[in-house]
Amino acid sequence: MRCKECSTINPKGMNFCGNCGLPLEASELRREKRKVSIVFIDLSGFSTITHGFAAEDLRDFADEVLTLVANIIEDYDGYVDAFTGDGLIALFGAPHSHPDDAYRAVKASFKSLRTIEAIGDSRDIDLKGRAGVNTG
Repeated sequence: MRCKECSTINPKGMNFCGNCGLPLEASELRREKRKVSIVFIDLSGFSTITHGFAAEDLRDFADEVLTLVANIIEDYDGYVDAFTGDGLIALFGAPHSHPDDAYRAVKASFKSLRTIEAIGDSRDIDLKGRAGVNTG
């Protein structure tokens, strides 16, 4: 976003100009009604496997698993909106939409759950995933 005072171009999400410090005017949001599928995926039983891990190793393990899940979401052209500790929230249909976003959300969810279980099996850990999909 360009500052109207000093013409500095600032990164998206900035509220104040990085050069002169004045408030940046929010651009007019484009409103559009569309169908979006929201996916929530988390690691089921994650708290029960924490006993054998150091805190840092546990965080690294969760990051590794969730990075793989995020890659799956992106493979189906979804958008990872937030990481939630041992899970994530993803959107299908925003910011980019396809006619089959709900289908993509379900396919990505199932593939993510299979991947999470395979990671648990490969490490002899009882690791499962849970997923919820809501479209509207």
